[in-house]
Amino acid sequence: PVAEQGLARAGGGDGPSARPAAAAFELPDGRRRRVLVLDDDPAILEGISALLAGGGYLVATAEDVDTALHSAAVSPPDLLICDLRLREGRDGIEAARLIRE
Repeated sequence: PVAEQGLARAGGGDGPSARPAAAAFELPDGRRRRVLVLDDDPAILEGISALLAGGGYLVATAEDVDTALHSAAVSPPDLLICDLRLREGRDGIEAARLIRE
């Protein structure tokens, strides 16, 4: 299944320091950059997702190529991070190629 994590806040509170963690996650039009992480290991997905979400990125995850393709079709990512070797004889290079098409 595709999972999404939202924007993290610097300072961790509601006070004056509660602001976006960094501008690097924003596109020029103000939208947050979306990262799609594809890995068949749930622990890797969780770790990378937590790091990216903590940096302010909108993160979608997928455990297989078909789920990643669906996620990318619904909301195209600005960046794809994927494992090279996936189950079912598929790989990250194939996934990247199919998502770019």
